Amino acid sequence: MRVLTRLTSYAQIGMLGVTFRGSQFIRELFPAGTQIPDWVSSMETNKMHSMLTIHFLGNLLKQNFGNTGAFEIYYDGDVVFSKLKEKRMPRLEEIVDGIRERREERGFKYTKPKEMLPERMRMQGGGQ
Repeated sequence: MRVLTRLTSYAQIGMLGVTFRGSQFIRELFPAGTQIPDWVSSMETNKMHSMLTIHFLGNLLKQNFGNTGAFEIYYDGDVVFSKLKEKRMPRLEEIVDGIRERREERGFKYTKPKEMLPERMRMQGGGQ
């Protein structure tokens, strides 16, 4: 997916070049008399619209190409919770217990708070 993200960035830069110098590129790269495509002329005429479209579309594609669904919580370099491994989001207790275990492994004392969740969340069944 990293390759697609990088290619999208290159395509964005290329399309910005077309927006500002598209017809000039075509005249220099292709034989004399080559007709300039309407979409190139349209991009040059509507520079602001073209730039915004390139920006938003390109960034949308890059965001989706880079989305792995990963949600991981680390404590001091150790994984406390991994959504990719568990196939679900963590509960608050799992996060707190995972951090407590890592702290105790390193010799730190951990005292669990009296109530882990605020009253309003306990009334709703622990947030789940």
